[in-house]
Amino acid sequence: MINATTGINVAAAQILDLTAADLDTDGTLAANLDTSVASQKAAKTYSDTKVSKAPAGAQTITGGHTLTNTGGFVGPLTGDIQETVPAAKTASAAITEKQGLVRLGSAGALAMTLADPTNTTDDGKRLTIMASTAHAHVVTVTGGLAGGALNTITLGGAIGDMAELEAIGGKWFIRPSINAAKSTV
Repeated sequence: MINATTGINVAAAQILDLTAADLDTDGTLAANLDTSVASQKAAKTYSDTKVSKAPAGAQTITGGHTLTNTGGFVGPLTGDIQETVPAAKTASAAITEKQGLVRLGSAGALAMTLADPTNTTDDGKRLTIMASTAHAHVVTVTGGLAGGALNTITLGGAIGDMAELEAIGGKWFIRPSINAAKSTV
């Protein structure tokens, strides 16, 4: 049986040994009491006023930020916001980035160059170079890779092949990679 004035299920309130005074029907929940229970209608009214309605194509996420996907890949989380992965490089050129992700993608294999990191300033920075097309992209490190005479990284020719590099003491150290060969050219 539902009370016509309060909208409260009287039978349920009796089972729980609640009286009408124990139930909060205020949709703002302004009383903020530990001694009363919000009715279903009050809880719904309250939540409907607190949940934002994101525009089409967007998603509201923690912290009140709005994320809009512009059609690219969505990359790793940073705090509570996802970053968009950079566009692929499509022409042979110098890689100027010292950290983050560099995607290589074109109708053919790219020949890229990568300068040495700045001694101590870039220490600890990691750079991931990844193929976004199925070609054997080649990256020549101008000062050579750390630990020997090797100066070239060739990605194996499959999408997702990648080399991860870390800057230490003005040199690039190659970290565990996927289908990336080191050589001297």
